[in-house]
Amino acid sequence: MRGKPSKRQIGPKGRKREVWYVEWPDPLTGKRRQQTFETKHEAQRAQDALNAAPKRTCALNPLVDPNIDLETLSAEWLWRGAVTGTWRRAGTATVYRDQLRRVLDFRLDAATTLGQVRVRDLTGNHVEAFVAGSRAGGFSASTVTQAFRLFSAVLDRAVGLGLLPRHPVDRDTLRTVIRPMLRGPKHGEQVKALSEDQTKLFLATAEAHSRFHKLYALLFLAGVRIGEALGLQLDDDRVHEVDGRRVRQLHVSRTLNPRSVRTVIVGPTKNGQARTVDVGASLGQVLDQIRAERPRLALKHNWRPVPGWVFLSSAGTPYDQRAVGRDFKRVLRLAGLDDTFSAHSAKHSFACAHIRRKCSAKWLQQQMGHSGVGVTLDTYAHWFKLVDSDAADAFGSALLGNGLATAGSR
Repeated sequence: MRGKPSKRQIGPKGRKREVWYVEWPDPLTGKRRQQTFETKHEAQRAQDALNAAPKRTCALNPLVDPNIDLETLSAEWLWRGAVTGTWRRAGTATVYRDQLRRVLDFRLDAATTLGQVRVRDLTGNHVEAFVAGSRAGGFSASTVTQAFRLFSAVLDRAVGLGLLPRHPVDRDTLRTVIRPMLRGPKHGEQVKALSEDQTKLFLATAEAHSRFHKLYALLFLAGVRIGEALGLQLDDDRVHEVDGRRVRQLHVSRTLNPRSVRTVIVGPTKNGQARTVDVGASLGQVLDQIRAERPRLALKHNWRPVPGWVFLSSAGTPYDQRAVGRDFKRVLRLAGLDDTFSAHSAKHSFACAHIRRKCSAKWLQQQMGHSGVGVTLDTYAHWFKLVDSDAADAFGSALLGNGLATAGSR
């Protein structure tokens, strides 16, 4: 391995000092290792020793088939993660399996898929081909990124078993080749939100043509994610005393797994924390209608006991998230709207509508369940860049008096 020492600054602000360090890939794990030195001379000696060292080979685990293909190893990786309790959320293994399926079914040529390739034959070119081909095939940057991370985790497993001497994608390739292809649009550009007129048209069309119209109303009026909306129960609709007045709020503490069909799989919210969402008068009417209709529907469909989910199919189970997504597209087409919007666009529409009304960024962050207000500001940066000339004029007038600031700004 050829290389040279690098330097960087460490320490608190005002007392920083320069140190030298060398890096090298661990031949057993493929991970980057680093050692720090006080002087360049010491770092150069360590680097020379690394450059002169013979390449080490990784011994193959005797219990592993040397000719195992990528599909078999991926199945073993998924099984290992499931039985060891590596993943905290229920349904994670199912989601990972579906995302890995994009990798395994990727076609290298007319007769060969990536899953059929022997693991010991995998190179960085295979990884680059998958990323480039997936992006060219129309998959979004976030979708390909998720699949790439799982692909990389399986390759790490191959290194640990001795099937590969090191990870096929080195740091330089990751930085200069892979990451540019995985880079999505800048903040704000990727947010697809319906205008208020489009939202009104969509909800009117949904009320006439969709059984999910009450769910759509909640998505646009509450700003919750679709999995969180499907995971709501009637008991989550609560009234609290806040500053001496009664406030109606939704307690959002769970999310429904998108693969829940026959078996209901729930997990925590995206950031793992419960939150309360303010309920306005219009949303309150929708929830009141759902609660009032529940006894009649329970009698009609013979639900015993009466399910507690807010949004239910005739079988008494929560709506299938994939069916909701398909229906959302259908309603968009019926309304004559752009069908590139998705059910998640309702969350963005909620945020943008409130930003136009100059709501507090902190309130919006709490309402939408972002991990911090910085996420909200970055995601909707384009909409927060508002010009308020009246506020500027009022402040100037207060400082200079006699309306001079107002007159000068015209």
